[in-house]
Amino acid sequence: MKLYQALKEKNKLVGDLNKLWKKVSSNNSVMVGNTPDYDVKELLQQINTKTDALVSLKTSINTANHPIQKDIFELAELKSKLAKYTAIDTRNGKHSISYREDVMAEFVATITVQNVDAMIVHFTDKIDRLQEILDNYNHKTDI
Repeated sequence: MKLYQALKEKNKLVGDLNKLWKKVSSNNSVMVGNTPDYDVKELLQQINTKTDALVSLKTSINTANHPIQKDIFELAELKSKLAKYTAIDTRNGKHSISYREDVMAEFVATITVQNVDAMIVHFTDKIDRLQEILDNYNHKTDI
């Protein structure tokens, strides 16, 4: 199995587990006289089986990713930075500070909208390059 396939399978298992837990949550306690839609004990057995498979798959993915772990961590941190820069308030000049348009305050931003735009381009370029490296690795690497 190629690494990219293992990553897809991991995401599928995580989704399956979330669905199973929702079924457990909604079927565990029912009013007397009602029958649950699912057998909770059977659902828990399925959860245990899928959890074991997920742990095994994650372990294999982790082993296969060892040579590119730095790139994976860097990509995650760049995505985090990108999100943080995008959220920076860059107001400059007079702006309304109330639901009433006549209540104004003057702002000065240390990091300007132009700075943020430049950083977004910079981070996006680096993210794209790293993602290409990881995609290539994931498609050629067997686990």
